Amino acid sequence: MIYHIAHKSEWDAQASSTAYAPSRYEGEGFIHCSETHQLEKVANKHFKGKTDLLVLELMPTRLDAETKYEQGGEEKYPHIYGTINKSAIVRTVPVRCRPDGTFGGVFAGI
Repeated sequence: MIYHIAHKSEWDAQASSTAYAPSRYEGEGFIHCSETHQLEKVANKHFKGKTDLLVLELMPTRLDAETKYEQGGEEKYPHIYGTINKSAIVRTVPVRCRPDGTFGGVFAGI
């Protein structure tokens, strides 16, 4: 499985669509994703203090778009080069930062 952290408002705005893409997709040309062990690091770096988030759990073999693992700092991260077809989404999990704005332990059930 791979995971994408999404803003709930963007997800809700695309509820009737068969695919999902975050607002950053057009400018970047791909969708950032993570493996399980990378979620907390990514959330703390890019989403600190955010409370309106969902984690999309994706089955890579169901994605219509190509997924490439590319270097991001010291690790390789999965990047999706296209929109996320909703048939590849296994589940969505709401997440909230802790009172201090960090995400330590909030991904334990994923």
